Amino acid sequence: MINKKKLPLRHAQDIHDLYDKVRSYATTKNDLITIIEDKELKLLLIDNDSHSDFYFTLSDPSFPSEKSHFNIVYTPANNTSLKPYNAVTNADGVMASIKGWTDLIEKYNTINLTPNEILINQYEDEFFSGFEIIDDDAEFKSFDFPRQLLIQNFLQRTLEILNEDDSDNTEIIEEVNELKDNIQNLTKKIIVRKLSRIFAIVRKKSLELCKKIVIEAGKELFKKAISIGVESVYGMIIQ
Repeated sequence: MINKKKLPLRHAQDIHDLYDKVRSYATTKNDLITIIEDKELKLLLIDNDSHSDFYFTLSDPSFPSEKSHFNIVYTPANNTSLKPYNAVTNADGVMASIKGWTDLIEKYNTINLTPNEILINQYEDEFFSGFEIIDDDAEFKSFDFPRQLLIQNFLQRTLEILNEDDSDNTEIIEEVNELKDNIQNLTKKIIVRKLSRIFAIVRKKSLELCKKIVIEAGKELFKKAISIGVESVYGMIIQ
């Protein structure tokens, strides 16, 4: 644990102000990025796309003069290189860099290289709209413990159905495992977005498999749909 009283007051204030700005910025962009590590003055942010290796780290604050400096490492470096970029900069430089990094991710997300991507993105948006999140705190708070367990149980049963299926479901299984292992670290909005992604990929592959997951794995989840706002998704699939 960092002892703030071992730091010059100005330095401690600079650290507090910048780290709070980065956390707040990540919250406003939580449809694109997520903080997955926040400890010992290190912040690690990643692209929400489970197939992406893009990351941004903020760490090692120093106070060589009257201004604080911070170490940043991120990838991609820019729109022509996927190599990591490493620099020591002040608070303004950190914010400019993280905004530029996020802009790159946003531009990547507008690109569809195959018709398959176009359909999956369409289905994902459709399911996401159907979840009807009405909680005011969906962008910065997670579900409570009982609802986290409810979703985790749904994902576990989904994995069993996918493994019992004769076809290759590797891609879907990876998406399900990624969400199941990180529910406790994600906001309501991100959890619902990732559930929408799972439903979209399954729907693209097989309508029958999609219905089976909803009917068999989703019994308890949709029985308590009012608690997480998914009743319209259930109705959309089960006619």
